Amino acid sequence: MQRWAKTRNTEHQLLGIVGDVRRRWRVRQLIQGVAVTLGIGFAVFFIATFGIDRLRFEDGAVLAFRILLWAAAAGLLAWFVVRPLLRRVSDAQVALYLEEHEPSLKAAFLAAIERAGSPGARSGLDARLLEVAARRARRVDRGRRVERDRLRRSTAWFAGVASAVLLIAFFGPAFQGTAGSLLLSPWKTADAANPYAITVEPGDALIARGSDQLVRAFPQGFDTDEVEVAVRRGESEVWERYFMTPAAEGASFEILLFDLDEPTDYTVSSEGVRSPVFTIEVADLPYVDRIDLEYRFPAYTGLSPRTVEDGGDIAVLRGTEVRLRVMPTMATEAARLAFDGEEEGTALEPVDGAFETSFTVTGETFYRIEFMGPGDRFVIGSPDYLVEPLDDQPPGVRIAEPGRDTRLSPIEELYVEVEAEDDFGLGQVELLYSVNGGEESSRVLHGTARGGTTQLSGGHTFFLEEFGLEPGDVLSYYARATDLRSGGPGGGVESSDIYFVEIRPFDRNFRQAEQGGGGG
Repeated sequence: MQRWAKTRNTEHQLLGIVGDVRRRWRVRQLIQGVAVTLGIGFAVFFIATFGIDRLRFEDGAVLAFRILLWAAAAGLLAWFVVRPLLRRVSDAQVALYLEEHEPSLKAAFLAAIERAGSPGARSGLDARLLEVAARRARRVDRGRRVERDRLRRSTAWFAGVASAVLLIAFFGPAFQGTAGSLLLSPWKTADAANPYAITVEPGDALIARGSDQLVRAFPQGFDTDEVEVAVRRGESEVWERYFMTPAAEGASFEILLFDLDEPTDYTVSSEGVRSPVFTIEVADLPYVDRIDLEYRFPAYTGLSPRTVEDGGDIAVLRGTEVRLRVMPTMATEAARLAFDGEEEGTALEPVDGAFETSFTVTGETFYRIEFMGPGDRFVIGSPDYLVEPLDDQPPGVRIAEPGRDTRLSPIEELYVEVEAEDDFGLGQVELLYSVNGGEESSRVLHGTARGGTTQLSGGHTFFLEEFGLEPGDVLSYYARATDLRSGGPGGGVESSDIYFVEIRPFDRNFRQAEQGGGGG
């Protein structure tokens, strides 16, 4: 009875070793399967996000890559994780696996497992076989060494794959997160998560028949060098395509659609991103027929008012008052002037069927005219006109003659010619001089009382004998000009280069002639 119990206990030990080896084998298979599934699955995930981004989040692309990703995930899990775990491994197969990795067992373990549980296992010979197998199994640490290194390698491989996935997930390209959320959230729509878009102004619009319409496009989420607009006029089925021009301020594109006399559909596209289709409706609305401008320049310029008939864009001296007279194409109750960025403009005064207003030019901007349309709504009645302020530049002045340093005797004459100019009117132009670096004196060539002159050429003659100069003395001179601006940005004073006259002694021939004349 005691021998039977001992044999039974040995059988349990051997079967426990088999169970431990089988369990470690399955754990290793699970870790390997998860690592392979994670690595290949993330590769498919990255390819899918890249494809969605390249196709600019089109609905069809998102759906196709969703199917690809989920099908790949299901297939990888089934093949590398579920299939190995469902595989039935008999005790004899585990024993053979252990024997292959632990040759010191010398087939005793496999033979013992095959005899364990059989009716003959209670015989003395089988009991001896079981005891030998158990003793040899204890010598090899109950088979724990079989999967130890492989399990460590599999765990390290899994950790490496998981770390790589986390690094790419956190530090990968920006599109990966947006596209990934779409792939992993089937209930999300592509439009809701799409980071790429083109904002279009004005979108849908109502304009006067025959007028022009400026269209602006603002790419969102991507950079591009080319933006295209497709236009379909009236009942035509043909889409006309035009490239839009980069705007001066950058990050946007624009195009002016001319002479729209019938409803027009348009859409903007770039780099695979397309805006919705917008419609410009046309109606018999008031529009600008003509704008007359009157410029009233700042008082310091001395310039008379100037009228520009049938104008629009404005480029005048900063501080100029501009008076507008706007004639519409048809009668309307009201009109207003709106500058760039203003939602509501300034009302214009009706005068004899036209509208008038005025403003002072202080900075660069745009303006447009809006007229009262149907339903007491203001409609755009003109394109955007540019207002560009011009700064009063400093005057220019130079010595035209002699334009170089000279050497003269104390009794000769020196003629100096000065040229000066200014964009809006010269103030004072003077010639300044000094002897041997002493106190400066001046000769006024042009005074402020004669303002309004934009160009001047004047001269002065120096009679050197009036200065009582001696050989070795130096006369220096230069010109200085001011403009009419009393102060502020752009105004100023400018001076010419400085020139020198060196006083030389009389030459010998001159002295002899002078002495001979005195003797007569």
